[in-house]
This record gives sequence, structure tokens and C-alpha cells, in this order.
Amino acid sequence: MHRLLAITSFVCSLASAGCATEAAQATVRSDGPEAVVRQHIAAQNAHSIDAILGTLADTVTVTVPRTGGDSSFHADRAAQRAMFSRSITALPSSHLEILNVLVSGRVVVTRERLTGFASGASDVGASAYWVTNGRIVREQILSVSERSVSP
Repeated sequence: MHRLLAITSFVCSLASAGCATEAAQATVRSDGPEAVVRQHIAAQNAHSIDAILGTLADTVTVTVPRTGGDSSFHADRAAQRAMFSRSITALPSSHLEILNVLVSGRVVVTRERLTGFASGASDVGASAYWVTNGRIVREQILSVSERSVSP
């Protein structure tokens, strides 16, 4: 729990620290945890469910912030397929952009911008991904803290 609090605190400083950004991705190890997360986000942007599932373990623990406390669930392959199908159907123009990234061992923390809302708005939030054996085994959405409206 203390490690997660430390990661969460560090996420708050990512915006101003300018850690790794898109320009730095050329230095990412092709077999490392950051590469797996970048492949996962690229697959989401391509709206390719099979490619998304290729970055995930057979069972993934997902934690999302909720009023009154976080909510966690375990998603097997069928649940993962259904979850991403619903997401793509709900936001067919969705696009995630990695704004900043922090890697500590097998944990990758990203600050991301989600666009593709019908209103033109975008959300900026942070997520932590745990990678084991080249697959994401856990994702914790840390925050969806900023919303901007397109001019």
C-alpha cells in the first residue's frame, strides 16, 4: 500500500517534471514493461480487441476509483473481450495519448489524455500497470483528474 501511495504521489509531479515523453520512446527496451504498456495503448488506439488481449495476462486485476472507495475486479479472457468491446462501441473515436511515463521495475505509471468524446472534451488521468512475463497482470486507474473542453 505504501508503494502505491508513493507511486500516486509521484504521478502528481509527472505533469511538471517532464519525465519520459513520446520523444523519449526511442530508448524504450523492446521487451520491457514500458514497451508492453505502449503496445497495449497502441492496440487500444487501433481498436483491435485481439491485439489488446495479446498484451494482457489470461486474468487481469483492474481497479478503478469510485466514490466511497476503489472497486477491483478480476477479468478473465471473456470478461476482457466484453469490456474492451463495450469501450470501443461507446467511444468509437477514442484515442489515448501518453503524456508522461514512469517505470519502476515491472510497474509502469502513465499520465494519459483520452480524446474522442462526441462533445470534443478530453480527459487526462493516470494509470499504473503491473507487467509480468511480457503481459499486463494488473491495471489501476489512479485518477481521471482533469477535463478540458475543446474550443
